[in-house]
Amino acid sequence: MALIAQAVIAAVAGYFVFMQTFRVAGCSPACGYDAVATATQIQLWVTVGVILASIGAVAVLSRRGKESWWAPAAGIVLILATAATSTIAIIAATTSWPPAAP
Repeated sequence: MALIAQAVIAAVAGYFVFMQTFRVAGCSPACGYDAVATATQIQLWVTVGVILASIGAVAVLSRRGKESWWAPAAGIVLILATAATSTIAIIAATTSWPPAAP
């Protein structure tokens, strides 16, 4: 059940980060396109790696008869932290400061 919760949270966090990439539409002269692409890719690959590691940890721990709930719980924390960091990086890369004069 915890793996399913982790997958749902990963999908929601991934969608949220994906939606943040649309901020590049309004930041034309001062966009950090490379930073946006890097933050998006890091979020994607960390999420995939964490899910695979959680599945492996649950399989190994269950086989040994030990509690395995903590592996998906730790994965959820890592996924949310990565999504938050990626979102902050995207916002920073798409915000020009000081604002342009009207």
